[in-house]
Amino acid sequence: MQIVDDESAKKFIDFMELCESVVKNQNNAEVKYNYKKHGFDLYHFYDVNFAFVSDSIVINFSPKEFNEKLTDKLWYMHSANCLYIINIRIQSLIYVCMKEKGIFLRGGISNEFAKIHQNFILGSGVIGAYLAESKLAKYPVVVLDPLVLKDANLRKELKFLQDTMYGKHSFITRREDDVYYIDYLNCINAMVDTNQPGVGRWAKDDPVAFAENWLACKKFYLAHKTAIMEQLRKVACLADADLEKRKISEKYEWLLHYHNNRVKSFEYDCSEYLIDVTW
Repeated sequence: MQIVDDESAKKFIDFMELCESVVKNQNNAEVKYNYKKHGFDLYHFYDVNFAFVSDSIVINFSPKEFNEKLTDKLWYMHSANCLYIINIRIQSLIYVCMKEKGIFLRGGISNEFAKIHQNFILGSGVIGAYLAESKLAKYPVVVLDPLVLKDANLRKELKFLQDTMYGKHSFITRREDDVYYIDYLNCINAMVDTNQPGVGRWAKDDPVAFAENWLACKKFYLAHKTAIMEQLRKVACLADADLEKRKISEKYEWLLHYHNNRVKSFEYDCSEYLIDVTW
């Protein structure tokens, strides 16, 4: 989006305020209470804050300092859980942005130090996330700084968490160019895959809640399909001589194939959500 006057600036500010509302809602009092009451208490171990820099939102999960001593294994388990929660929250942000504005997000994740204080944002983690987004992402996805997965202990705990919660559905996927990205559609698929013991039990014990979750997944896929098709239509309207046309087209063609591949891997027949590449 080019910002060249007050009108275009206002449109972009409206979009950023939408992002702000999503992130604030993800950290409201009810959310914090539910984490404290059920399982892993994110806010006991992390301070979560955010800030805006130009056209970017920076969200920082900063480990707290406290007297409680953690074993190395527990420390890495918390790190893996935090990355899983980041993944879930990215899904929500992607959904709202593409549904309400037709915009797909691109970003980077770093596990280096970062600090947000009032109007100041600093630290190597900010640089690492920016470089991952600007140099490695290429397409509308959120990628990991290569340093994140260099730690063998973290990889081990991520694999355990992934196998336990997702089974065959990886929430971090390696792209053909060896870049790892948040595979949000695979996570959507995992939420309703009754072949996984936990999901199968949930579907049997609480069919109403499972049905609501299944409906939410279908809404996500429909919004994803609609937004991709709209972006491809806009690209098709660009003049062939436009130097940006090929560059933009490649981004959304990759997203189209990603979408269709995940639809085809769904446990159920979801062919209605496939995007016809011949239209």
